[in-house]
Amino acid sequence: MRREIGAMRLEHGGKLLGTVTAFFSVAVFPQHAADAEALVRSADQALYEAKHAGRNRVLLTRAAQSPALAA
Repeated sequence: MRREIGAMRLEHGGKLLGTVTAFFSVAVFPQHAADAEALVRSADQALYEAKHAGRNRVLLTRAAQSPALAA
């Protein structure tokens, strides 16, 4: 998806608008969170990390640190 977005040529009024970039985060249940709310928070945190790391990235969230999930 990221490559396809980057390949898009957006024009307005006959002028090229420039390159489009995207960043995504990925979180997987139950590896990254014990419930839906925590999973969204985990993916959201990874999204901020991807944003700060620069454009055009996909970042997998870090594994949960909870002892209950490590078992």
